[in-house]
Amino acid sequence: MQNKRSRVRTHGENAYGLFTLVVSRVEQLTPSYVRVSLTGPSLRYAVNPVALGGLNTDAHAVGEQDATRSEGELGSYRGVLDGYVKLLVPPAVEHDEYGRITRLNPEPVHIDLTDTWRQDWFALPDTERGWMRTYTLRASRLRVPVLEVATICANLPTQPVTPEGLAVLLQRYTSATGVGEYALPEIDIDFVLHTEPDADGIERMGPGTTWASLAQVGDWVSILAPLAGQPLWASWSDAGARRIVMAVDETAVPAALSILAEYVLDDKKREDVEIHLVAEVPHAADSLEALWDDAYPILPPLRELEWVKIHWCAREDAPRGEVLATGLRSLLNLEGVQVRENHEISSEKLENVDNAEIVWSLADDENPQIYVFIAGESSIVKRLRRICVQEASISKNDVSFMGYWKAGRTES
Repeated sequence: MQNKRSRVRTHGENAYGLFTLVVSRVEQLTPSYVRVSLTGPSLRYAVNPVALGGLNTDAHAVGEQDATRSEGELGSYRGVLDGYVKLLVPPAVEHDEYGRITRLNPEPVHIDLTDTWRQDWFALPDTERGWMRTYTLRASRLRVPVLEVATICANLPTQPVTPEGLAVLLQRYTSATGVGEYALPEIDIDFVLHTEPDADGIERMGPGTTWASLAQVGDWVSILAPLAGQPLWASWSDAGARRIVMAVDETAVPAALSILAEYVLDDKKREDVEIHLVAEVPHAADSLEALWDDAYPILPPLRELEWVKIHWCAREDAPRGEVLATGLRSLLNLEGVQVRENHEISSEKLENVDNAEIVWSLADDENPQIYVFIAGESSIVKRLRRICVQEASISKNDVSFMGYWKAGRTES
């Protein structure tokens, strides 16, 4: 499927590859968030914002060391919107007395990308194949890895595994841009370490979160990502709207902050724009300022962005999504507003959306006055969409809503 507005494509219709990478850094950002950085020579063949590490040759000389960066970081950052990759979590090899994963297979998942790889791979039990999870890229950069990581990278594949029979020109960006041979693309993924109770009341992490909680520098892991010259896998489709509202739970906060970074770094995008971000995080210590600062050290603090209004709140012991819904209704001035009888989307259509197995739809207004981006747990996403469409009279064509996960259900 291709979105007519932003030319964003799903992973099924463009050229992608399997990249075997190494964990280069692990950082506990807040009590609920951990950042895992990945690098490897094969990333030089990935989609351009990743392969070039966000390098902007108009702003910096290629390969120039920027004084605002830590040692080894090159070039300038560039946002990746809500671009995402598929993380391949290895199968579990050890569990505790409650069946929770305590150790994963250290070998990275390998897939031969034949014409039937998806059905072949998903037909295997997860005890053999592991799991596939979708995660937003928080940031990308070019970085000279530390000696320990560079030594491991020397044993990694230098090219990705690509689909059988696919004619794709893979470019070596090191020679094309003049970046030194020792600099490698590095990507950040921010994970929220949340648990969900099972039927017996035992708190469990999903496979992706478990992997992040166990990750150590030097671990190998595989991802699926678009190849050089292909569209970024992303869902952002603002079509130039100058008023933007983002409503996200904790799992979509990294995507929202990455999108903000893109606007900060792009003068044209930022011109005359007004962005409101409503976010729910688990605890007061999970502040958006703490999640913002480290990925893009060249950016000003959130509080200095006059064109961005941040409305973030800690859930603590409240029901999931409750403070987020309250914050969105307050932003849209909906206190006490009754649902319209003559709303433009019928109750039948809303019910069809509510019952859908996959909650994922992109806005398609080509000249919107407002763009609303909703992402998070599926039932919460549907509730927030109803608030926008039924109560606030926002056209459904101006609302993108994405169910990143569903409580009580795990992605294969």
